[in-house]
Amino acid sequence: MFTSVGLGDTLLFRAPVETSMDLMTVDRVLEGKVHRTMAELYDRAVKLMREHRSKLLAIADALVERRFLTGAEVESIMANTDSLPPPE
Repeated sequence: MFTSVGLGDTLLFRAPVETSMDLMTVDRVLEGKVHRTMAELYDRAVKLMREHRSKLLAIADALVERRFLTGAEVESIMANTDSLPPPE
């Protein structure tokens, strides 16, 4: 996405998605930007999962039980499940 749709500092189109990975092998600045962004997004995802662990577990339990949930069912679980602090 950094190279094909302008994610980053500019809207510069550098390569189609199919060949973007090749650019990272020669462009260390690009590689660093992608690595930093991926690390930030990973940390954000982990933080959200920790904050909403009880809700995620409730959804997982419902999926194990029923194998399928509608959007309304997920919304209901989210609304009716208290967020608990993450385990130590």
